[in-house]
Amino acid sequence: MTEYGAWREWHLRCALDLCSQSVSRELAGFALARFHKYARRYAARTNNEAAGLAQVGEREAWHRFETHLLIRNTREGKAYKEWLMARGTDSDPARRELIESGASLIIREVVRECIRTECSPATAVSLDAPFPGSGSGSAPFIEFLPGGIDPSETAALREMEILARRHASEILAQIDRREKAALLARASKKSFGAPEVRKAAGCGKSRLKEIYSELVEKITAKLRSEHRNEDRETLLQLTLLTFQALSEMIFLKKRAANRRVASFNNSRGIRKGGKATAGR
Repeated sequence: MTEYGAWREWHLRCALDLCSQSVSRELAGFALARFHKYARRYAARTNNEAAGLAQVGEREAWHRFETHLLIRNTREGKAYKEWLMARGTDSDPARRELIESGASLIIREVVRECIRTECSPATAVSLDAPFPGSGSGSAPFIEFLPGGIDPSETAALREMEILARRHASEILAQIDRREKAALLARASKKSFGAPEVRKAAGCGKSRLKEIYSELVEKITAKLRSEHRNEDRETLLQLTLLTFQALSEMIFLKKRAANRRVASFNNSRGIRKGGKATAGR
């Protein structure tokens, strides 16, 4: 909790560095507490749980808050600092509460902006991260990129693509609605938290992430079990191609389903509003 007098001194002197030590500590401590509160709250939106933001100190938290006040205005064009200090006309305690409330809203936006610009989204995976299910000698995701396949080996590649499509067909016949929704979302680069993704899956974002991870593990284990004699590079290439084929198949099934729905809706519209011309 702060005192109204501290905010008033800061407003009159224009910058925290020009305030007394007690006021400086009081306001910087307030900013830090709010900054860390919102960093923890929104950590789930990032891939690294906003670890960097947790290291922000008092001076840095206040600096980000004060910078936001200087470079941003309200929708009405009023400077945020003046808007903040104009809140309330009653007693000092009432003004202090209103100022703290307004400052908290601004710090929340500061944290959101930091996360948008400084942190990776929760769905992002480092190319150096180990691929699930590849054991203690975990192969990084970068080894699954198409560039790992030598285009000069056309015949071998074609054989592997055929094999991958066979595996993909088998897997597609076995996975359920939620697993298909997870694969489609990842292939479409959509967040597991997107409303349409959650609706298609019939479950929440956290559960969908678990389902996707479990499915990757299951598919990787299946391919490793059925191709025990293959070297690691070949197995990685086959795994990549299988996931590509599986995504393509799900896309095609979804597109076909959408066309059927559109055709059905159009035919209903013709029956309801059109006139038959045959037999004239």
